[in-house]
Amino acid sequence: MNKHLEQKHDWAVGIRRHRTLARTLHGRLLATADGRLWIIRGTPTAHRLLPKLTNLPRIPPPGEGLAPELLGLDCSSDGELTATLLASFQQSLLFWERALRQAEETGPRDRRSGERRAQERREVERLQRRLLGCYRLLREFQTTERRAGLPYVLDADEERELAQLLRASQSPYALPEFERWLARLVMWLSGPRAAARFLAAVTSVIDAPQLLAKTAALERLRDYLQALKRRSGTEYAGWLHVELAERLNQLPSGLISTPGEKLKRRGTFPELCDKLLARCERLLAGDLQLAQHYSPAAIATLAACDGGLAPLPAQLFQMQANRRSPQQINKLAIILNHQSRLPGYERLLTFLSKGSDAVIERQLFNIRRLLARGTREDDIRWLAQEEVWLNFFDESNASVPWLRRTHALFERRHMNAGSALYSVLARCDDANKLSLQQWIAWLERLTPATVTPRIGQLLHSALKELVNPAFDLGLHDELKAWTRAAAVPQSDDPTAAWLQRIQHLQQLGGQAVKVPKSVRKLLDQRAQAEQELAHLHSLAAQQAATPGQLIRYYHLQTMLPQWTTSDTRVARAAEEAFVILAVETLRSLVHRAVESIWNEHSCWQRSDVPFSRLMTFAQWLRKMPSESRALHTELMAAWRDHGSDYRRHLQLNQDWLARAAAQGIDLTRWLHGESQSLEIDGRPVEICLAADPREIFLMGSYFHTCLSLGDCNQMSVLANACDANKQVVYAYGQKNGKRVALARMLITVSNNFQLLRYGAYTAGDVDAALHEKVVDAIVVYAARHAQTAGLVLADCGEPASLGKHFWYDDGEAAWPASAKQAWQSAAVQPSPASQPATCSAALSDEARLRPFLSEQIFSQIFIVSPGQSLASLVGV
Repeated sequence: MNKHLEQKHDWAVGIRRHRTLARTLHGRLLATADGRLWIIRGTPTAHRLLPKLTNLPRIPPPGEGLAPELLGLDCSSDGELTATLLASFQQSLLFWERALRQAEETGPRDRRSGERRAQERREVERLQRRLLGCYRLLREFQTTERRAGLPYVLDADEERELAQLLRASQSPYALPEFERWLARLVMWLSGPRAAARFLAAVTSVIDAPQLLAKTAALERLRDYLQALKRRSGTEYAGWLHVELAERLNQLPSGLISTPGEKLKRRGTFPELCDKLLARCERLLAGDLQLAQHYSPAAIATLAACDGGLAPLPAQLFQMQANRRSPQQINKLAIILNHQSRLPGYERLLTFLSKGSDAVIERQLFNIRRLLARGTREDDIRWLAQEEVWLNFFDESNASVPWLRRTHALFERRHMNAGSALYSVLARCDDANKLSLQQWIAWLERLTPATVTPRIGQLLHSALKELVNPAFDLGLHDELKAWTRAAAVPQSDDPTAAWLQRIQHLQQLGGQAVKVPKSVRKLLDQRAQAEQELAHLHSLAAQQAATPGQLIRYYHLQTMLPQWTTSDTRVARAAEEAFVILAVETLRSLVHRAVESIWNEHSCWQRSDVPFSRLMTFAQWLRKMPSESRALHTELMAAWRDHGSDYRRHLQLNQDWLARAAAQGIDLTRWLHGESQSLEIDGRPVEICLAADPREIFLMGSYFHTCLSLGDCNQMSVLANACDANKQVVYAYGQKNGKRVALARMLITVSNNFQLLRYGAYTAGDVDAALHEKVVDAIVVYAARHAQTAGLVLADCGEPASLGKHFWYDDGEAAWPASAKQAWQSAAVQPSPASQPATCSAALSDEARLRPFLSEQIFSQIFIVSPGQSLASLVGV
């Protein structure tokens, strides 16, 4: 029994080996110029195949072509098809066929086994025909010089399938020779399915209506220019110029010229016609090359390499051809080929083939991912209209139908749906999701007639300025309290319900409880009309009423008996007052919370900080690391107690201040620069060092740089405010009676105790001429400040790090010649009397004599007694 099983197993293994060897004939047949036949296997790669096809100057002649390795295939082959190898294939096919007959006689009779055997019989018959074709090719190579169809050899079945596909292409024009050659190449590389996809797409590109219309318009213009040139020999050139200008104005925009380009009448009229004719010929050749070379080559590469089943997006390739951009055509093919290896590619091709004009290349990755998740196509088309939504939903698990409903709600409420909704969703994490849903539900329950465009703008501002920052700051308790107080009532008496909610909001916001003016005016309207009627009656009785007053008097007499105040109007006025008060109450709650955050961390409890700036500071503080927050607390406490001299009292600065004093730097002048007032183009300007750390915190926000609070390098401003080796020079001006920042520049002391400067920034309303003058003024001011503090200017270097807090190095800038001249001409004034005069004089002398002193004498300077002079030490 075991011997019988072993024999059966050996027979099955032998059949599998013969089947595997016979199936080698499925490989690609490549014929070389010396009449040899090879079998090539492998998968083509798009990044190697596409450049070769797009840069192909002409169709390779019969017998020549691109080598397999240039097509992206593995240059190693399964072997040369010699007579011996073909005989081995024939023997394997015979064994395979014999095994199939035996299986039909003794094998299982179920349907699945029968279908498998029938499929294998068809495969054997095809391989036998392919084997006979190889024998025939080898005989032809030995007897004749066959070149047709070489080097990419197709067997008889493949030739027949390719001919059927070419006949089935529904192009009204004959398919160009290059496209027919590409179809054969795709058939050889990837089979009939890939060739069918290529022909379907390339036919759409060649027959695209836009391309045909553009080509026809250029051909008509070419014929017209030729006729006009012939007429120039007998007709007046001025009239022909006018006629030509009118004809060119009637052409589609951008057909032969860029928008706004005018016809230049240079040279003779025939020369102008020749110039336009040359442009027409160039455009015709370029469009033809794009449509019949670059686009087909890209489509052929994609069809051969992506392994897909769905139709290729010919519309996208035609769009790039219309833009006359070969690079974009190649880029599109590479992007799609990369997507083919990822899930959702077939759905992407199906989506694109249905026509998606709004889709652009950089959206394909996000669209494929959304399709792979099961997102509906109409939702994706809606998202593709706004690329920011497409990117947002690709990175989140949000619901697109929910977004569409919310987007429609914002539009009905007269809010800027795009920016408002995206700004709130970008901040909406799991902690904020419930608060956001409650706020949107509150917005949805408002009566549509109440939310006028004015109220909608108020709600948009509330979302942008209050709700979003509340999410950033984590003010969930305040939002919950506001949601309870601002709940939209459901009552049979809407006016009373609205007034009750207004009372709750007034109590929550700390206001006096009272009826809003707009509601009181409607409620008191009848009483006011009665008072007016009594007054007019007295005037009429005294015959002192004017005609207008008499008309009003008779009107009130008629209308007052039937006067009724509309409950709908009162309810609507109450709801409108409720919405306005709800926004004011939310602002009050957020303001209180933000002020509490600022007072908790700043140690500077004052009311002179505007709400918008207070909000910016609070958001910055919440994102600050704990170490930096502790440093900020120490800074604000030092500023509260010592004013502009706060840097001297920060612990992290003590070591640097000692070393700077040892180097002879006048610390009092360095830390307290004098302000300078001047006029630039008739505009008063004040230049000074920033003494208020809050101004340093806003050194990026004023000028919209990366140091802006909320931007990527926002934490660097804390280092600029704390570190004693850094200062910020500001230039202030006047605008609408207010002091505004015109420019600022950061200066630092390097490790070598030389002054470095960084880029100077000006405000957006400073024009180019004023920009140069203001920047030059603050650079000169900084150079003079360096001279008075005993510092030398340097164009390169690096400041010492005074702590572990973050600092962004913007890159030092060179000092201009005006700054160096100002530094040389600046006179050193006596330092303010913050230390003994003799010590100050010694330090000033040391700053001047330091390069000429030996280390021994230099070391003695710093143990000099207050009454001892420097001259006695150096022997002067």
